[in-house]
Amino acid sequence: MRVAFQEQAHHEAGPEAVQSQVPKYMQRVFFIVTGCALVGMMLGGLFMGLFAIGMFFFLIRKFTIDFVVPIMYLRGSRCLEAWREFRQLLSGHLGNFVLYLLFQFVLGLVIGIMVLVIVVVCCPLCCFLAIPYVGTVLVLPLIVFKRAYSLHYLAQYGPSYNVFQPAPAVAQ
Repeated sequence: MRVAFQEQAHHEAGPEAVQSQVPKYMQRVFFIVTGCALVGMMLGGLFMGLFAIGMFFFLIRKFTIDFVVPIMYLRGSRCLEAWREFRQLLSGHLGNFVLYLLFQFVLGLVIGIMVLVIVVVCCPLCCFLAIPYVGTVLVLPLIVFKRAYSLHYLAQYGPSYNVFQPAPAVAQ
């Protein structure tokens, strides 16, 4: 009977009674761990937010350089007008542009690995790549390929997006 009365008193006393039974150092450890977890979650949320903002601006830059600038050249228009046209193109072919971005990521990895392997395997080449002119000449085919790839990709959406159209014949 006495044990049942003690359990009932323990349940009625609430968290204060339980807290008084836990040693002080365990309470401090609990508060420190809880505080660290909360700070970790806040920092994680902050970094995820910064990553999302960074990805947003990366996509704006990537689409501007790869697609909006060629549209500006072809139409002789300003940036916002070219963005309006590109947004229509993007909304109609969103899946294709996602695949384009994924392929650009893989292409960047492959090119980076190739350059790294060449530099590591051929140490003297590393010294030549340090010279600005020679380094640019040796890496130039990769730079031209990356730039031309986006222009050829844009050209598949119709002749009005083809930057490489021959100039109209001049009447004599």
